[in-house]
Amino acid sequence: MLTYKTELTQSPLLPPYLPKDSAADCLFFDIETTGFSPDTSSLYLIGAVYRKQQHWEAIQWLAEKPQEESALLRVFAAFSRPYHVLIHFNGQRFDLPYLREKYEQYQIPVPSLLEIPDETLPGTSELLPAHDVEYSSSISLKQPSAQEVKRSSHGSPEQLTASEADCPSAPAQNAERMPCSVDLYQDFRPLRRLLNLSHMNQKALEKYLGCQREDKFNGGELIQVYKNFCKAPDASALDALLLHNLDDLRGMFLITRFYAYLQLQQTPISDPAQVVIQEGVSPDVSQNISQNISQNVSQNMSQTMSRNVSQNMPQNMSQTMSRNISLTAPHNASQDETVSPDGSQKTSPDAPYILEFLFHLPEPLPAPFSHETELSVLYVEGSSARLSVRMFRGRLKHYFKDWKEYDYLPLEDQAIHRSVASFVDPAYRQKATAATCYIPKEGMFLPQTAASAFREPAFLKDRKDRISYFEMPPLPPADDFKINYLSYLLAQHFMR
Repeated sequence: MLTYKTELTQSPLLPPYLPKDSAADCLFFDIETTGFSPDTSSLYLIGAVYRKQQHWEAIQWLAEKPQEESALLRVFAAFSRPYHVLIHFNGQRFDLPYLREKYEQYQIPVPSLLEIPDETLPGTSELLPAHDVEYSSSISLKQPSAQEVKRSSHGSPEQLTASEADCPSAPAQNAERMPCSVDLYQDFRPLRRLLNLSHMNQKALEKYLGCQREDKFNGGELIQVYKNFCKAPDASALDALLLHNLDDLRGMFLITRFYAYLQLQQTPISDPAQVVIQEGVSPDVSQNISQNISQNVSQNMSQTMSRNVSQNMPQNMSQTMSRNISLTAPHNASQDETVSPDGSQKTSPDAPYILEFLFHLPEPLPAPFSHETELSVLYVEGSSARLSVRMFRGRLKHYFKDWKEYDYLPLEDQAIHRSVASFVDPAYRQKATAATCYIPKEGMFLPQTAASAFREPAFLKDRKDRISYFEMPPLPPADDFKINYLSYLLAQHFMR
C-alpha cells in the first residue's frame, strides 16, 4: 500500500453551524472504488484532508492490489479516530454506506465517524451567524510540485498501525464533542434554484466558481486504469489515480465557498437595511436591474446613502443606517430632485414604485448572481446586495372567506355583513358570491404570497391570484419591519 501526502495552500470555508474552533476536528474525505456495489467491487483509494498546525494537508492511501483493501480500511479507521467532524460530498448516499458494508465484510469495527445516524446530521437549517466561520479567498486547484509530494511504501497490510499512518492527535479541549457528518451536497441543495444550477454534482459546482481541473478522467474511466495499474504498475497510471482523488479533495475545499451564499438564507444583518423607494423604474424590473446594477451597485449604494441622508434626514438620524430613507425622482427628472413620501409632486399615475433593500453580507460571495421570484429581484456582487420589490399603487380588494354571510352592494362595490345589510333597501343589495365578497381599498401596497402572507389583512387584484398584498407601512418603516420583511423576501428565493 502506498501513502502520499500533499500540503495544501488553501483553506476551506467551514460549515457555519459548526463551532468556530472546529478546524482541528474536521476531516474531509473521498473514496475511489471499482464500482457502486460493495459486494462486487473493491475499494482502492482513500483520500483525506486534515488540519496540521497552521495549514491543511492531504493524505492518500492507495491499494497496489485488491488484496490490500482490508489494510486500507484499517489505516483509515485508525487515522480518523481522533476526529469529530467528517466532511464529504454526497457521502451520505454513497461513501458512508459503502464503507460501512466493507468494514462489516472484513469484520473490522466500523469507525465511529461512519456510524452517525442520518437523522442526527447537521444542516443548513441550523446555520449560525456567518461571521463565526473560517474563511479564505485564496483557493487554487493547482497540481502540487514534486517537492510537495512525499511518497512512502508501507509493509504488509496487516502490519499497518496508527503511528505508521501518521495518525494525528485531536485537541484535548475538543475530546468531549459529539461526532457529526457534513454532506456538502445536502447543504448546498437549496442553492440550486437560487443560482440556477442545472446540475449539482461536484464538478458542476466547481465549474460555477470558475475552476478548471487538471484531472481529465472521471471515476468510471479510472476503473480500467486501476486494473491495468495492478497488472503492470507505471507512473502515468499512478499519477492519474492520485490526481483524480486529490482534485476531488481540493475541489471539496473550493466548493465550501458556497456556504457564503447561504448567508442570505439567514439574513445576516445586524443593522436594519438601507431602504430606498424609487419611482419611474422601467416596467421590466428584472431586466433593468440585471443590466445596470452590476455596474452601479457599490457606487450607487454609497452615493444614494450619503446624498439622501445629508439632504433628507435630521443630523441625529443620519448616523443611523436603520433610519435612512428617501423617495427619489423618476429617471427622466433631475438626479437632485426628490419626491416627498406623500407623493405630493406631480407624477405619472402609472409610474411603478420600487422598494429597494440595500445591505452588506459579512462575507463576500465568490461570484455575482441575480435571481428573480414572483415578489422580488435579488442581485449580489461581492458583499454588496440589493433586493428590489415592485410595489402596487392603486385599488385592491380584501376578500372574506365566509361569503355566504355577506351581501354585496353594487353601487358601493363592496360587501357588508348581513347583520348590517338588513338595514339596506333590498333593491340596492344582493347575495354576495365568492367573487363579490370583498371590500376595496386604495393605496400603496407591498407584495406577499397568498399561500403564506407576511402581514394581514391581505389584498388581491383577483380572488384566485397567487400574489396578495398588504398596506405599505408609514414612512419611514420601523426597523423590525425592514428586517422581517427582508427575511421573508429572501426566504422566497430559497423555496423549491
